Amino acid sequence: MKKYLFLVVLLTVTAQVTYADDREIADPIEGFNRKVFWFNEQFDTYLFKPIAQGYNYITPNVAQRSFTNFFRNLRSPIYIVSDLMQGNSDQLGTHLARFMYNSTFGLAGFIDVAKEFGLRHVEEDFGTGLGYRGVETGPYLVLPIYGPSNLRDTFGRIADSFLDPLGAAGYFSDALEDPVLYGTRALEAVNIRAKRLEDKELMDDMSLDPYVFRRSAYMQMREGLVGRE
Repeated sequence: MKKYLFLVVLLTVTAQVTYADDREIADPIEGFNRKVFWFNEQFDTYLFKPIAQGYNYITPNVAQRSFTNFFRNLRSPIYIVSDLMQGNSDQLGTHLARFMYNSTFGLAGFIDVAKEFGLRHVEEDFGTGLGYRGVETGPYLVLPIYGPSNLRDTFGRIADSFLDPLGAAGYFSDALEDPVLYGTRALEAVNIRAKRLEDKELMDDMSLDPYVFRRSAYMQMREGLVGRE
C-alpha cells in the first residue's frame, strides 16, 4: 500500500517538475554539480546501495523502525532550536514533550511512545528556521555523499552538526578512532538508505534526467517545509 501511495506522490511531483523549472531554479554551477552528482551515483551504486540491501535483508523491520526512532529522538536539539528561531511555541512544546516521553518511557527513544499521546513528529532543522525568517535558498548545490542541497541548507547542515549530539561528539574526537561513534553514524546512514531503496529506483526509472528531477523535487520539498509554517 505504501509503495502505491509513494507512486502517486511521485507522479504528482513529476507533473510539477516543469513548473519548478519554469521558475528557474538558480543553478549557476550546474556543470560542477553534475560531476558531483555522477560521483554520488557511483558511490551509491557500487558501495552504499549494496550495503543497504544487505542490511535490509538481515535487519527486521521492527529493528529498523526502532533505529529510526532513536536517531530522530537524538536530533531533538535541532528541532527545538528551529522552533525557537520561528517563535513557534506550540511546536516547541510538542518537540520538548516528545523528547521527554521518548527518552524515558520510550527507552532512550527506541520506541515512539509520544505519538500514542497525539504528539506527532514534525521535521525541522536550522535550514527551515532560516527559511521561515526570510533567508533565500541561494543557488542549488550537490554535496559529495550528502546529495541535493542549496546554499542556505548547506549552512544549516553545518549548524545542525553542532546541535546533533553525534555530530558534536565528532568535533571532539576522531570518529575513525572511536569505533562506537563511527559505527553509530554508519548505522544511521545505512538505516536511512535502506528505507529509500525502492523509492530511488522508482525515481530513476520514471525520470528522463535524474539530475533535473531530484533538483526540482528537493527544492519543492524544502519550499514545502518552510511554507507550511
